[in-house]
Amino acid sequence: METVVRTEVILSVYIISFLIGLPANLLALYAFSVKIHSKPLLTDILLLNLIISDLLFLIILPLKMHEAASGMIWTLPKILCSFTSFTFFSTIYTSSLLLMAVSVIRYIGVAFPITYHQLQKPVYAIVISAMIWLISAAHCSIVFATQHQPSLQSENFTVCYENFTEKQLEILLPVRLEAFFVLCLIPLLICVYCYLRCILILYSRPRIPRMQKQKAIGMALGTLAVFLVCVVPYNMSHLVGYFQDESPKWRYYTLLLSAFNTCIDPIIFYFSSSAFHCTSKKFIFRKCGRNDSGVQRQGTSSGQEPNTRSAIMETVVRTEVILSVYIISFLIGLPANLLALYAFSVKIHSKPLLTDILLLNLIISDLLFLIILPLKMHEAASGMIWTLPKILCSFTSFIFFFAIYTSSLLLMAVSVIRYIGVAFPITYHQLQKPVYAIVISAMILLISAAHCSIVFITQHQPSLQSENFTVCYENFNEKQLEILPTSTFGGFLCALPHTSSNLCLLLPALHLDPVQPTPDIPDAEAEGNRHGLGNSSCVSRLCGAIQRLSLSGLLPRAIMETVVRTEVILSVYIISFLIGLPANLLALYAFSVKIHSKPLLTDILLLNLIISDLLFLIILPLKMHEAASGMIWTLPKILCSFTSFTFFSTIYTSSLLLMAVSVIRYIGVAFPITYHQLQKPVYAIVISAIIWLISAAHCSIVFATQHLPSLQSENFTVCYENFTEKQLEILLPVRLEFFFVLCLIPLLICVYCYLRCILILYSRPRISRMQKQKAIGMALGTLAVFLVCVVPYNMSHLVGYFQDESPKWRYYTLLLSAFNTCIDPIIFYFSSSAFHCTSEKFIFRKRGRNDSGVQRQGTSSGQEPNTRS
Repeated sequence: METVVRTEVILSVYIISFLIGLPANLLALYAFSVKIHSKPLLTDILLLNLIISDLLFLIILPLKMHEAASGMIWTLPKILCSFTSFTFFSTIYTSSLLLMAVSVIRYIGVAFPITYHQLQKPVYAIVISAMIWLISAAHCSIVFATQHQPSLQSENFTVCYENFTEKQLEILLPVRLEAFFVLCLIPLLICVYCYLRCILILYSRPRIPRMQKQKAIGMALGTLAVFLVCVVPYNMSHLVGYFQDESPKWRYYTLLLSAFNTCIDPIIFYFSSSAFHCTSKKFIFRKCGRNDSGVQRQGTSSGQEPNTRSAIMETVVRTEVILSVYIISFLIGLPANLLALYAFSVKIHSKPLLTDILLLNLIISDLLFLIILPLKMHEAASGMIWTLPKILCSFTSFIFFFAIYTSSLLLMAVSVIRYIGVAFPITYHQLQKPVYAIVISAMILLISAAHCSIVFITQHQPSLQSENFTVCYENFNEKQLEILPTSTFGGFLCALPHTSSNLCLLLPALHLDPVQPTPDIPDAEAEGNRHGLGNSSCVSRLCGAIQRLSLSGLLPRAIMETVVRTEVILSVYIISFLIGLPANLLALYAFSVKIHSKPLLTDILLLNLIISDLLFLIILPLKMHEAASGMIWTLPKILCSFTSFTFFSTIYTSSLLLMAVSVIRYIGVAFPITYHQLQKPVYAIVISAIIWLISAAHCSIVFATQHLPSLQSENFTVCYENFTEKQLEILLPVRLEFFFVLCLIPLLICVYCYLRCILILYSRPRISRMQKQKAIGMALGTLAVFLVCVVPYNMSHLVGYFQDESPKWRYYTLLLSAFNTCIDPIIFYFSSSAFHCTSEKFIFRKRGRNDSGVQRQGTSSGQEPNTRS
């Protein structure tokens, strides 16, 4: 474990399996669920069980990630270890047995078609599935026997289902040998025989279409891949362990291959079911005209990963993980961008738009990035030591950063042109000349190249060169750092004269008098005048202040300690209170009236969302008092706990309620009959109660950390900050679970549901334009809540877990959460006609206004926040 497969690699394998397997299996679950309602085949029911098995595996995978992130030490309760191991192994064997059953039924269908049609009763598939689940569960129950039977328990429990005692091995080894033959070898042989016979029979019949023959081969290869990659290596450790009378040391490494089961199974679904085949194609290949967004996403992703890499390289992400990220980016990015290059090259020759030329430049930028990526892979494979010529390091770093900033500027240009096209269509048509796009692209390339040329200056200017050159563009000396902060931060601000009036306000906060001369830099103001900024311009004084801060090494600390001061925190709270309170009270009135007539499920859920926001606003004055006291808590300690509990629980209640609303909206659009059957208030009340309980149970950790005697801190001056080591040992794992359960999963579900809603609505021509805009408004509002208010704060949980501390910038992300109460009314506006009409009555008092005028006002008032967000 310490020499071959490090914990970082194990964690990366689990993360990759989770990120690929979860969406693929959810897509398959959707496809097969739809198919089951029409006319299910035996194989459809068996494959649905296979999907459920994979999803169970993915559900417990975050616990395995936690184990890997803890250095393979199990810090959670022992019963969770047993449950995780039982689910982990039982899903592996359930998959192998289900694949065996599918192969047998496929063979019967090809070889004995009359018998096959006689067997087409769902009860047979249900019985087979139940038997398979029982067989795998019975075999894997040995996990509980070895860990919880008094005579077999080990004294030291630090790792999960490893380091077995002699007594445990006396029982485990024979059971594992039996599992090898019954649950691995026999299913493998049956699958190989059945699929070989299927292929031979199909190819002996000339009337069988070629597509069906390829489908059989795809099924056979997919099944064989699952067995050879995911099942056989792990079960071979059982055979070897039995003859060696011990559990092989390399057994855990084979388990990593089992994690890829969830990624390979969708291949089988693709070839085995036309329903999943069509559904996956609809999701992957939407329409040819949607290439723009795909290219933007590629460009954005390629621009963000290096920033993350450079920030946490030395502390969290080791060379193995860096190399795997580069390889995945290269393998996915290269074909995707080459395909985009071909598509846009064809488009350019017909009638190119401005955005087409800009996106073509974006593709070229991404391809430049991918061309130098093998050099970065070589660097990672060499342990982050640069063994190539120094000039290659400079050239690679230049292209690396140049591509990042070029992508960001091109995306900015595309967004501006798209905005002009929507807001000023006449001006947009006048600008449709390729020369404009070429000039914009050339300017962007020059700007990013000019900025990134600092790479060559720092590494090749004689006065700045470092003596020891072992790593590429890292470990800068003092002289290099004197230039780098000034060129990046100060140079950027001084190049933007139109921001000077606002930036001048920062100088008093920095406690630097820009007028006073500094002995170290006597010509700081003159430097600003030399650039034509004027003697009285604040920019010249600001540049001098920034240079003094940069050279004295005080810039980062000055910004953190003075700019984001208590005044800023207090102002954010006041703004949120003043905007959120009247908006939510108005929404409360509108929904209260609606509830008394004929409430929908979404009305009750949104009413709970309003109550959650109002609870947040009620405790906000206590947070204002804290900010006004210099972030020192002067009120009773119990009030701190209550305030923090309400603060955090309302954030997570909002995310879960928005998820529930999105699911119900999706059901209403996709399954209208089921939606009408669910229109009983009791369902919404039960869902709301469960959500409140879930968020309250999670956030009760506030009381545990502050009032449990063994965890209390001696000095209590700040509220729910400055945690001790004992408190962090409990908080960090819980926060990681918050990130996955209360943030990431609701976000993915919301994105999926609203995307599906929008696509379904736009595929139905009879749906009114207003209803389509309403769906888009709901989707954008929900996405804004998550991206602005929920994700940044929860990202601090993820970063803090890997850094083993609570990030210092965590409190600043909480400021964004306060805007939740301001964005939620946007969702209310688009989700309920009652709130729509009530808000218009309050805003537009005159009753003589016609409906079209009101609609225009309402639409604009609903769209501006989305545009800002």
